[in-house]
Amino acid sequence: MVLKILAVVLVLFLIYVWMTYYNLSGVHVVRYSRPDCPFCVESESDWKDVKLSFESRSQVDKSETSVKFVDVNTSNDLSLDTQLWKSKYKPESVPQVIVVINDNIEEYKGPDNKFNNIVDFINNTINKYKPVIKK
Repeated sequence: MVLKILAVVLVLFLIYVWMTYYNLSGVHVVRYSRPDCPFCVESESDWKDVKLSFESRSQVDKSETSVKFVDVNTSNDLSLDTQLWKSKYKPESVPQVIVVINDNIEEYKGPDNKFNNIVDFINNTINKYKPVIKK
C-alpha cells in the first residue's frame, strides 16, 4: 500500500515538474546522442554551431522566434531532464534531431547532420508551424 502511494506521489511530482519546467510551448530543438557513437562525436561541432547561430540571431533580432535547444544523452544519463525527453520521443538511432513545436514533432531525415542541413530543417519547420507557435 505504501509503495502504491509513493508511486502515485512520484508520478504526480514528475507531471508537476514537466508542466512547470518543461512546458512545450514554443520551439524546442532536441538532439539525441551517445558519447560512444562515432557519428554523434563527428557531428558535435556542427551541432554547437547550429545552437550558436540561433542564439546570436535571437540576441540581434528580438522578434525572431525563440528556440530552446536540448541535448539528450541516450546512454546512461538518469537525469530527470533526459528521462522526460526520452519519454516524449524515442529515437530509432542516434544522432537524431527533432523539432518540437507545441507538441508537434518533426524528425530530421536529412542526408547528414551538417550545419546547413540542420539550420534549413529548423527554419523550414518553424515556418511550417509559425501560425500556431505559442510564445
